[in-house]
Amino acid sequence: MVLAATHTVVFLAGVSLVLSPYVHDQRVAGFWNDLCAGAVLAVSGAAPLVEPRSVKGWRPAQLFAGLWLIAVPYVVGQETLAASTRIGDLLLGVIVLAAWVAGTAVVFLSRGKGGRLGVVR
Repeated sequence: MVLAATHTVVFLAGVSLVLSPYVHDQRVAGFWNDLCAGAVLAVSGAAPLVEPRSVKGWRPAQLFAGLWLIAVPYVVGQETLAASTRIGDLLLGVIVLAAWVAGTAVVFLSRGKGGRLGVVR
């Protein structure tokens, strides 16, 4: 149940990133960054909800996307991104990383209790 909630949070973060370029009327750099990172998050959040045994395979993509969202204002250059894009990317990056940490803790704890990977009762 908890693991499904973390993947739902990641999926919703991805959907919001995919929609944000259209809402904020972003320039080219922010547009493609949010579109690609949002697609990765939406797929990596939805796939384990559809096929729970695929949890392990999508965890690295969520970690990378969360770290990228935090780093992108500094990598791309803050002057090329609008303030709303910078703040939104940083906030969603922190949320995705928090969901990743919570999901990783659930997977780790379920292994110790003899449960299947990612299934906590």
